[in-house]
Amino acid sequence: YWLHVFEKYGIAKDRLLGVDISPSNVSKLSAEGFGVVCANVLTLPLHTAAFKFTLSIGVIHHTPEPFRAFQELVRITKPGGLIYLSVYNKWNPYYYIVHKAAFPIRFLYWNWSKKTASIVYPLSKILYQPLALLLLGKFLDDKSGRALFMDQVMTPRAFLFSKKDIRSYAAQCNCSVEEIRYTNHFFMLTSIIRKNSGTSPGCG
Repeated sequence: YWLHVFEKYGIAKDRLLGVDISPSNVSKLSAEGFGVVCANVLTLPLHTAAFKFTLSIGVIHHTPEPFRAFQELVRITKPGGLIYLSVYNKWNPYYYIVHKAAFPIRFLYWNWSKKTASIVYPLSKILYQPLALLLLGKFLDDKSGRALFMDQVMTPRAFLFSKKDIRSYAAQCNCSVEEIRYTNHFFMLTSIIRKNSGTSPGCG
């Protein structure tokens, strides 16, 4: 998604490199001419201090070790470079209502049958479509709705973050938080983090 957004804003494909854990997504993007690596953010097969700007939106909070994922983002970023990080906001009650309360559904999906998602997803529209209309001014198309459902309801894990958490991550990796704010109607916590000269142990 973001590779297409950057291309739309005039950034040449040869200046972009994407990482995706899905082989099918990587194949599709590669066929479109994008540089893409199939990898897990916890162990990025990328050189240390390789990029001036590293972007991670809605990723590390779905990993079993979000701090380790953050360390990898720091590692691949050049000293003086920037990291754009967006994660779930700990203080939005939505995540406690949706993700935490949906544990029984998620348990059935991951431990019993993947068909659970096909059964529950149509019913979920009753809840998320009015919310989408209220916040976005329009209903979501089926592709966007299904992606939202899988990302926020069926995902096996979702860590939540406060500003204090992000500042702690940055401090442990000798980074400075240049800007931090709530975005996407208070759903996300987004920050711009600069990698300072030198790195702390474990951060590249």
